[in-house]
Amino acid sequence: MSDRKDGSIYQGNARWAFHGLVNRPRFLFILLVMVTVAGCSAPTSSPPEPTLEPPTPSPLPASVTSALDSSATPGPITAATPAIVVESSQVPFTPTVLPPAVSLPMEQLKIFQPGPGSHVISPFRVAGWGGPSHKDRVQMRLLAEDGRVLAEGTTWLHVLEGIASAGRFYGEIPFEIQGVAEAGRLEISMYSYRDGQLSHLSTVDLTLLSVGSPLVHPAFDSPEKLAIFSPREESIIEGGRVVVQGAGWV
Repeated sequence: MSDRKDGSIYQGNARWAFHGLVNRPRFLFILLVMVTVAGCSAPTSSPPEPTLEPPTPSPLPASVTSALDSSATPGPITAATPAIVVESSQVPFTPTVLPPAVSLPMEQLKIFQPGPGSHVISPFRVAGWGGPSHKDRVQMRLLAEDGRVLAEGTTWLHVLEGIASAGRFYGEIPFEIQGVAEAGRLEISMYSYRDGQLSHLSTVDLTLLSVGSPLVHPAFDSPEKLAIFSPREESIIEGGRVVVQGAGWV
């Protein structure tokens, strides 16, 4: 009896242990499903996002505000408004001697000083180059704007006798005018070797001043303003008629 009981108890315990081993995986599976369902059904709450507020601009200083207001609306121009001086961007005028379309000989009688448009006071210096001239004589004459003769005189070419026939000349011309300023013209003349008659004439326009400071412009080497091509020097003219040809520039 006891063996049977022990055997039945052992068999019962073995059967319970077998059922326990068989049911444990099912229990774990049910438990896992319950945990998953509980996790899915639980409400999810995300952390609140921070709210960004725009920065508040700081007020401008009073000096800057007043400057902006004054620049936006300029005030009226009065006698107390300071003057604005704007310098000219133009380049000072420089005379340029352009070559003429016709080939002209170079100037035979040149006035280096004073140049065209110079302002001169009495007396003013004259300098130039020329030649040949009869007895190396050079005649100077100053005319007013109405044609009257203000001054005249004679100077001489500085040449080496027997070696050169042309050279420099110098002179000084005094004058007197009634007004403060007046237009004038300086004439320089040379004369023919053969008969002493006028052979060449050069002029320059000036402004004559009775007061003030002189303003002397330089002169430029240039071709003859007026040249005679035909008839040539020492030509023989017959028939009572002569044909003159030449060229010039202004």
